Amino acid sequence: MSIAPGTYWPLFDLRVRTPRIELRYTDDSLGAELAALAARGVHDPAYMPFSHPWTDHASPEIERNALKWYWTCRSTTCPAAWTLPFTVIEGGHVVGATDLFATSADRSPSTAPSPTLAPVSPPPDWSPESLFCTPNADSSISVLPTR
Repeated sequence: MSIAPGTYWPLFDLRVRTPRIELRYTDDSLGAELAALAARGVHDPAYMPFSHPWTDHASPEIERNALKWYWTCRSTTCPAAWTLPFTVIEGGHVVGATDLFATSADRSPSTAPSPTLAPVSPPPDWSPESLFCTPNADSSISVLPTR
């Protein structure tokens, strides 16, 4: 008998769909795909967009760091503080990730640069379908440019 992981962790079944992209809660399979994508390079090595320089490592440590992030998000989830790591899928392909997070001190959820993505700044006419935009270190939305 096979039991779906969503039976015990309902977030595994969480999806957000637009006509162009789909955001899926990052499970172990998607996390492995994102880790492999991160190992190919996330940002210009001369610029560090993250407060923790997790990308300043060689493979397979980059992949391990990415996976540890997704596992940490799951293991520390509670009503007072949570981070939902999403995998960005476009045309059926994993192209990046973004996180949604909140703490009890927050009044509303926020998005933040994900550990596998370079930050970007949305244009004034931003919509969920236009997640792929110009990089800017001050943004709270993140996507990995396809290479």
